Amino acid sequence: MVFHSHEFIFIFLPITLLGFFLVKKFFTYPWSLVWLAGASIVFYSSWISIYSLLLIASTLFNYLIGRLIEKYRFKEQATIYLLTFAIVTNLAILGYL
Repeated sequence: MVFHSHEFIFIFLPITLLGFFLVKKFFTYPWSLVWLAGASIVFYSSWISIYSLLLIASTLFNYLIGRLIEKYRFKEQATIYLLTFAIVTNLAILGYL
């Protein structure tokens, strides 16, 4: 499925947007972001399903690094090291594939 296909425009996009706003209305805002992350994984898995586990792992890795950066936000040196580690790791994964 690509962005300009009929399946994306008329099926996937409306379901994703409707789900986002419904989850945001009946639950809290962070759960709507979880909905969007799940929809992204479904979208990319429809193209090449083998990379879905890599996408899930990368998303969790970035989330955990973000939480660590938030925890150490007043320690500038630790934040720089964490951010550099995250960027290098993500670029290494992209370069490997």
